[in-house]
Amino acid sequence: MTIGSETVAGVSDILVRDVTLDGTTSGLRIKSDISRGGTVSNVRYENVCLRGNRKPIDFDTHYDDKAQGRSIPIYRDIVLHDVVGESGTLVIRGQDQAHALGVKFDGVRFGTDVTWQVEYANLAIGPGGAVPRPPGLAAPAGDSVVSPCDRRWAPFPDSPAVKRKTLQHTEVPS
Repeated sequence: MTIGSETVAGVSDILVRDVTLDGTTSGLRIKSDISRGGTVSNVRYENVCLRGNRKPIDFDTHYDDKAQGRSIPIYRDIVLHDVVGESGTLVIRGQDQAHALGVKFDGVRFGTDVTWQVEYANLAIGPGGAVPRPPGLAAPAGDSVVSPCDRRWAPFPDSPAVKRKTLQHTEVPS
């Protein structure tokens, strides 16, 4: 679920709701760079389940590190509400201190083995909390991982009703 990379005219007032992403490279992604950046604001993700994603959250203003230009990407007022995932790398990378990302976590739950890559970001935690906590933000007592996503994963057909053909090797006389 990607916004960008062309954001030069600006992107705002986006609601992403009731999405399940399984086995993708990036899950929730906002991407741009200084060759095509603009302001991305008022983006809300709600009730999202992420599984098997290499980068379940990937908000990056350095999409192409070799890009040249003056169109600085600015991401602000981004809210993750009731977003649940397993593992992977959570990327939140602003352009610089003057153009830091603004992201709020509210009811965000990931497994304890996620890796954070946070640079130039102003992060906030809402009443629903965040587990594990982003770097630099203290975790209050009582945060726990609860996965409302288990019922949303569609099982892959693997039952006796699904017949599988087996290839048999046969010797051919010469």
